[in-house]
Amino acid sequence: MAKKGRPSKYTTKDYCEELITYMGEGMFNCEIASKWDIDEDTFYQWRKEHTEFSEAYNKGLSKREAYWNVLGKQLLKDGNAKAFNYWIAFMNRYHNYKGT
Repeated sequence: MAKKGRPSKYTTKDYCEELITYMGEGMFNCEIASKWDIDEDTFYQWRKEHTEFSEAYNKGLSKREAYWNVLGKQLLKDGNAKAFNYWIAFMNRYHNYKGT
């Protein structure tokens, strides 16, 4: 049975390389999906259907985490308390931190 709907925009090389680059710039899934003019459901579907995309995503995860860690350390080093507090709140939200 043929798939219904529009043809996929997915192209292996372009999207995998861009994904790693964007994640290395700190971008989150919703931002990347928006940049590519797809919805997040499509983004997650590509991760399920395309092994190379899933592998690129996994590479990008550590790059994204490193980006945000470096930013936080720089804000702390610069003594920018307001920006650092914003960074902490953002990271807590991103990681669903509930506190203890």
